[in-house]
Amino acid sequence: MQGSRRARLTALTLAALTFTVGAPAQGSAQTLEQFYKGKLLDLEIGYPTGGSNDAYGRLLANHLGKHIPGTPNIVPRNVPGAGSFLAVNRVFSTLPKDGTVIGLGAPTLALDEKLGSQGVRFKTAELNWVGRVDSLINIVFMWHTSKVKTFADAQKYESTLSGTGAGSTVSI
Repeated sequence: MQGSRRARLTALTLAALTFTVGAPAQGSAQTLEQFYKGKLLDLEIGYPTGGSNDAYGRLLANHLGKHIPGTPNIVPRNVPGAGSFLAVNRVFSTLPKDGTVIGLGAPTLALDEKLGSQGVRFKTAELNWVGRVDSLINIVFMWHTSKVKTFADAQKYESTLSGTGAGSTVSI
């Protein structure tokens, strides 16, 4: 119970998540510097090119390698689709689990998993969480002629909202 609670709290605390699967163990025959020296690390960005998450991912790719022993080069790759689920599913299921793959996915991954969202084929408790790129602040706004002026109004009146995709943080 304690481990499950801890994993859930960790996952829910992180926003704009970066993660890696299967990082090399500290007790291996190689040092981390030896392992990463001259390597290319893949950064799977779960969003299309040109958006803010792509910009964050590319900025991360440009700088993160300098802070990893052995200073590996990090190659960003956009894998858009399903609110970043496609990229996260690839990292979780099919890509190498040797510490050479990092992913950038939605800050709602743990919530999406818990809610049983369509397309989730990953287990957030089995990912190694590295950190976050930014804090996420979503804003909902209405046109000035709408009946909805307050949060209480939003609970009373039905309104049509738009979002960027079915699995996006906006739609959640």
